[in-house]
Amino acid sequence: MKIVSRAMRVALAGGMVAGAFAVAQPSESDAAPTTVGACSGTRSIATAKSTFIWPADGKNAGVTDQDDKDVTVSAKGTHAVGGTVGTVGGSCGFLQEIAADKGLTKLPAGTRTVTKWGSKTVSPETDCQSDTDATEWPLSGKLSYTYSDLTKTDAYVTTATPSGGPADVVVLTGIITKGVGIGARIDSAVAYTPIIKDKLQTNDWDGVGGSALGSGDAIQGYAVDLGNAVGCQDATPANANLRGIMLTSEAASPLLGSAVPAGSIYIGA
Repeated sequence: MKIVSRAMRVALAGGMVAGAFAVAQPSESDAAPTTVGACSGTRSIATAKSTFIWPADGKNAGVTDQDDKDVTVSAKGTHAVGGTVGTVGGSCGFLQEIAADKGLTKLPAGTRTVTKWGSKTVSPETDCQSDTDATEWPLSGKLSYTYSDLTKTDAYVTTATPSGGPADVVVLTGIITKGVGIGARIDSAVAYTPIIKDKLQTNDWDGVGGSALGSGDAIQGYAVDLGNAVGCQDATPANANLRGIMLTSEAASPLLGSAVPAGSIYIGA
């Protein structure tokens, strides 16, 4: 009897523990993916820097057509396409109440104006060629938005290139780790356009796909770096070095006119 009773007690206890875990498991977030928001209208100027020294000028390279090179890409938000120079464009809209701060509170649905945003990502090994080199590693790091109400969204992201997608479009994908939307997943697709400083460039890209190829327009103070863009794809080694990059969302790619997929903030499987 004692043995049977003990076995029953163990079984009951096990069932109670399993039941407790079942109760603690979330329900809504385990359902099918639900889009709860999205950020759009953002654009940034990024600088790329490697520890690799570029032989042509003896300075730190950026993203090159050379294998096995590290890089750090730091991006800072700038004005939206057609926006006022000196402002920061973009907004993040939330479709429902959303977790915030450290995840114990919720904030109401609505659109938040972005006043500052940027990202810093690193890779131990990457290049600008469209190839199938399995030894390359994605860029990963932090993506952060600050809103006009002084709230923030911080996410840990990694770069992903969708299979069959355009060569000049990359997706920053990850999870929101702090602030508005904590716990949700985030996908932010951007067109990746090589740029070079040009004080004579006073025109802003007009948002029409492929216009940059004909005019050289990128953003005030910068021109499209067609030489390095072509160098990344040709067969000549060591002739491409991207130190400047413009990241554009919610528009056709300035370089090739490629469609940039819509980004989203979502929960669920």
